Amino acid sequence: MSLPPPKMATALSAALGREVRHERVPLAEIGNPDMHAMWAFLNGSGYQVDIATLPAAYPEVTWTSFADWAHHTFSR
Repeated sequence: MSLPPPKMATALSAALGREVRHERVPLAEIGNPDMHAMWAFLNGSGYQVDIATLPAAYPEVTWTSFADWAHHTFSR
């Protein structure tokens, strides 16, 4: 299961030791055409991956949660 943006912000807040907030920006406010196209895609169909089945399909990969990754990457 993918992690919703507010929970990503919570995990980043814990790792960084400061508040990180998720704020959705309306597509109409994104002036850069490339960024607009990217966010239109991600807010629409986005990538279609069955995250729950990946560990069984690829047992050789060491899977890491977003919170563990954020802690390892950003904690001091």
